[in-house]
Amino acid sequence: MALADIIGRIESDAGAEGRALTDGARARAEAIMAEAKREGEHFHERAVHDARRDAESRAATLLANARLSARDEMLSGKRALVERVLREAEEQLLALDDEAYSRLIARGIVRAAHGGDHVRVAAADKMRLSGLASAVQALLAEEGINRELVFSEETADIAHGVILQADRVSAEISPASLIAGRRDELAGVASSRLFLAEEA
Repeated sequence: MALADIIGRIESDAGAEGRALTDGARARAEAIMAEAKREGEHFHERAVHDARRDAESRAATLLANARLSARDEMLSGKRALVERVLREAEEQLLALDDEAYSRLIARGIVRAAHGGDHVRVAAADKMRLSGLASAVQALLAEEGINRELVFSEETADIAHGVILQADRVSAEISPASLIAGRRDELAGVASSRLFLAEEA
């Protein structure tokens, strides 16, 4: 075999080997690129999925907070309305004519008195409760109760009504205290009347 043939064969083998190496490198590069593309698509899908999940979670939290806030505002509005009804009930008691108002306070005194109590009238009610002692005595006699009460000239430090004091115990008898004493019951009645349609 001539030298030229040997050289030609070496070149031919080298070219084939070079092509094989190049083709292998190209195939590996394409495989790497395909894998990178698959990983990129997977990462993108995962990122979109995570972002969607986070957005849905935030939206659900915002919706829950909005519902809680709306419920709190509704409850606050209901409480304010019930409070207004209780204030109006107190105002209606204060608006009674003098005789009816005196009987109301007298009944409270008879229920709370133990005997030996001192009764002090609020300055604002001095005139309208001027016949209170007689009204209390009439009620005590009517119910067959024998209790001694002392009606003091000293005024009570309250807006309306009387303070009943015995030993170290005192009680307020007034429209405000009568409403406060039955507050839960009256609030329940007011709520059931005001919000009846909602409960049906």
